[in-house]
Amino acid sequence: VCVVDDADVEAVVLNDNLLAGMAPGGIIAVHSTVHPDTCRRLANEAESRGVKLLDAPVSGGADAARAGTLAVMVGGDPTAFEAARGVFES
Repeated sequence: VCVVDDADVEAVVLNDNLLAGMAPGGIIAVHSTVHPDTCRRLANEAESRGVKLLDAPVSGGADAARAGTLAVMVGGDPTAFEAARGVFES
């Protein structure tokens, strides 16, 4: 999920049914820069449905995005991170 702000992340994850449509064992990566409380709240909601949520904002700007060199700073469940590592490294 990479949108503008906390409200947009919550809208996509909760109101647009992303979380509701996921099977247990799924992983959501939030690439937006949002408040830690928002990530914790969404991670707790995801966990209650058997889904992991990783806080994974990106840094580097448009030039790094075009060059494929964005930095991703990931926080959350270590097992979920390892499962998603290949996506972050691509």
